[in-house]
Amino acid sequence: MSGLAYTGERMVPGAADAATYWEHAERYRFATRFAFGKDVADIACGEGYGAAALAEAGAASLVAIDNADAAVSHARETYGIDARLGNAEAIPLKDASVDLIVSFETIEHLVHPDQFLDECQRTLRHSGRLVISTPNVDIYRQTSPDNPYHVSEMRSDEFHRRLLSRFRKVQSFGQCRPSPRWTRLRGGTRLFHLGTRLFNPLRTVQTQAISQKSTLEYCLARTTAPGRYFTPESVQRVTGAELARCKYLIAVASQH
Repeated sequence: MSGLAYTGERMVPGAADAATYWEHAERYRFATRFAFGKDVADIACGEGYGAAALAEAGAASLVAIDNADAAVSHARETYGIDARLGNAEAIPLKDASVDLIVSFETIEHLVHPDQFLDECQRTLRHSGRLVISTPNVDIYRQTSPDNPYHVSEMRSDEFHRRLLSRFRKVQSFGQCRPSPRWTRLRGGTRLFHLGTRLFNPLRTVQTQAISQKSTLEYCLARTTAPGRYFTPESVQRVTGAELARCKYLIAVASQH
């Protein structure tokens, strides 16, 4: 188990509940595909497993930034990565210094979210990408009506609009969308759970028993189409009304 305190906001392998574990792990599993050969920054890196996965995915360089001393020290000591103390609203990197910024579940914590996006735009090279996520307030509030850590929650259209004001191209993805209708039929739920276990055997293990090493390996593994279908937390390309029904919004933003 990680020595870093688990609050429910930061995913900590060996301590996180199932929902938190799979939501966070699947985001980094999605992000690792963009890292090969790139100079990468993980903003609000938390425990550090995700930043470590980005480095292992072949990043040319990796810097992990967090505003918590304990998280930075833990990430550096546990994974041997370049972890630095910093503020997402004033990213401690030079202009046009990275090819890829990954920042999951960060923007909703910030009093000045637009300043954060401006900082991402400043530090990215012209050919760079921003991979970012945030809860969809309309769906998220149904199960978490009063999260004291969130000060800037957004709807899907607001999130998309903020990104488009800074980036020419924004690809939208969703996470934790409603289960297929057939799962609500007699026996459907059982079959869906069977498919989930078949295509993602790690889900048969209690998340508190999943090690940091196994978490890192999972983030690096490529998923299959059936695997995505039977993994509710997988990140999938969605648009329009379907995107608005997802619990979490993920975007890949770039200038090209």
